[in-house]
Amino acid sequence: MTRVWLSVLAAVVVLTVAWWFLFYGPARTQQQALQAETATLVTQQGQLRTQIAQLRDIREQEVQIQADLARLEQYIPVNPSQASLVRQIQLAADASGLTVESLTFSDPAVIEGAPPPAQPGLVLGRIDAEIQLEGGYFQAADFLRRIEVEVARAMLVRQITLEEGEGGFPRLSSSIRGSIFALIVPPADPNAPVIDPDAPVEGATETPEGDEGAPDAEDDEISMTAGGDEVAMAAGGTR
Repeated sequence: MTRVWLSVLAAVVVLTVAWWFLFYGPARTQQQALQAETATLVTQQGQLRTQIAQLRDIREQEVQIQADLARLEQYIPVNPSQASLVRQIQLAADASGLTVESLTFSDPAVIEGAPPPAQPGLVLGRIDAEIQLEGGYFQAADFLRRIEVEVARAMLVRQITLEEGEGGFPRLSSSIRGSIFALIVPPADPNAPVIDPDAPVEGATETPEGDEGAPDAEDDEISMTAGGDEVAMAAGGTR
């Protein structure tokens, strides 16, 4: 009787182990995989909802964004665009009651470490500028205000110098030094190798002057076949 119970118990254990490995184990693994996939899909769904909300916000603010982009292009234009800046500075000086004595610009210089712009092939450049003005103190202060408010160009003022003008006080000579910015084409690398167009090509041989591929009149012969007839041509005639 004991052997029967032991046999039954062993059979139950074997069936349980077989059921675990053949049915429950794979089903549990599949369930875990489905749960992980569901969690991933839920995360992606949340990200998509966030992106949709951002796109809706962008669509609602499209007019303002376009205006900001246009303003940014005026702040930092493509190419130096110095002529338009000279015109704006002249208008600001006239409105302030100042006389522009001189306005000079340096050559564009690439700003190292600046983030790359969206336009390919361009980099952010800095152009140093110096403005010499003649007029009163309050006129100079008003001119600086107009540069900040009315001039549609980003300008970083680094130094302001006021001196007594030629006519004496209260007439002053003002010097303003600063920098403007633009998207420019980067200059060529000065360390790049220069290729000499007259340098001989590696592997090529030079032909002596007066003997450029001239065939031997006695030995060289060219044969051509035309319409089944062979025509032999040698230097000096045909045969």
